[in-house]
Amino acid sequence: MFSCIPEYLTEVILGHLKTEGLIHSLEDVESVELRENGQKAMVRISVPLPSGFPDQYTKTPHPLTPIDWKPEWIFSLADRIAEGMPLHEKTWGAHSCFLALGEQLLFSCEDIGRHNALDKAVGSVLLAGVPLSECMLYTSGRVPMDMVRKAIRAGVPALISKTMPTIQSLELAAEYGLQFVCGRKHPLTLKERTK
Repeated sequence: MFSCIPEYLTEVILGHLKTEGLIHSLEDVESVELRENGQKAMVRISVPLPSGFPDQYTKTPHPLTPIDWKPEWIFSLADRIAEGMPLHEKTWGAHSCFLALGEQLLFSCEDIGRHNALDKAVGSVLLAGVPLSECMLYTSGRVPMDMVRKAIRAGVPALISKTMPTIQSLELAAEYGLQFVCGRKHPLTLKERTK
């Protein structure tokens, strides 16, 4: 059970299943049925739940394969965050998440929790049939170990954040070959970089 903004509900469910290691692909999902105006969901998967789930389950996949990326792609995503997202602009209480393939932005969303925003982005790309193994994920929120673990389980090889990571996050990223790019709290805009 979790609280989230009531949009992209199917995406957040699918993304959560993927980032928790409960499914490998969309093919593992038999059905997702939203009930009671999105207050509840019935999900059927074709794979068994891991032993020890949820209390002892910590399975993480094999190491990731690095991708080639260009700094200007990262700066472009940082500029989008710096320009502001609508909900954050109104409330100052939302997190943003972008998922990109090279310089192409595939999905952007906001949510009250950074974990939900990440799950929505992952779920959207699962539905679109784009290989997560070729994507970059950009989050506006802090990146503790559980966020890094979500990115690794999703199979996303590059995680970008405008904030600084924890030591444990860096160690986990290094262990699994996650390309981890972090910056200062308020990233430079293009205008600031060209002064």
